[in-house]
Amino acid sequence: MISGSSAKTNTDSTTGSLSYINDLVTGATTSGSYIIVVPRTLMNEAMATNLRSVYGYNVTKRHDNMGTNDSYLISWGNNDDPTPTPTSTPTSTPTVTPRPATATPTAAPTNLPTDTPTPTPSPTPLPATATPTPLPATSTPLPATSTPTPAPATPTPAPTSAYRTYDYTISATDIALATGNTGGNAQYNGKVVIIVTNGYNCVNTTPRTFTLGLTAGSNYRSWVCSPNGVTPVIGYYANDTLVTTGLVSTQTLAGACPCP
Repeated sequence: MISGSSAKTNTDSTTGSLSYINDLVTGATTSGSYIIVVPRTLMNEAMATNLRSVYGYNVTKRHDNMGTNDSYLISWGNNDDPTPTPTSTPTSTPTVTPRPATATPTAAPTNLPTDTPTPTPSPTPLPATATPTPLPATSTPLPATSTPTPAPATPTPAPTSAYRTYDYTISATDIALATGNTGGNAQYNGKVVIIVTNGYNCVNTTPRTFTLGLTAGSNYRSWVCSPNGVTPVIGYYANDTLVTTGLVSTQTLAGACPCP
């Protein structure tokens, strides 16, 4: 039986690494939900800041029972539907068509040509010389040559097949060796790290290079997406030095990335 102190240490490690939050989000997305609520016993302000700035979530702190019990509301996505507003405006504008105005000017032009009929029509042969109407016909094929504009729209689906995801099995043996790190590497004590170059994940699809820390006992498909031909680096930090050889933990190519 594991001791109580060991159980607390393992729980603190899992909570601090966002593994529990990741499992909650994964379960929510599977059921079609856009929101989860996490009690304050499993989350703190540092984790909330990390979820906002690194992973792009909306995190709101809530107070229950007169402010004695805090919880965190984590959401992603938007269900607003802007369609009702535009339908009212187009129906009102077409009714204001100036049709009555077009009926009045018909009387005016009939008087104007009757005053000066014969003097001006005599130079009629001049417009006859301008009869080369076939010229505009020759210009019609020119717009046809410019029609291949839809071609640039096709390269959009390329990113989906250009990335791959991996399965990871994290060993407690490697976790035990990840010690002695200070400064910015202190966060990787007790974790196996995955370093992805110019990749992305399903929370933040902006291509970038980042490091992910995984805890012991994890055996699952990761949502880390790496470009084809660029394998993520798996290892651990010991005394501020990255170790990538002699690992028990493994990573295996799984297939196409599940997110766009």
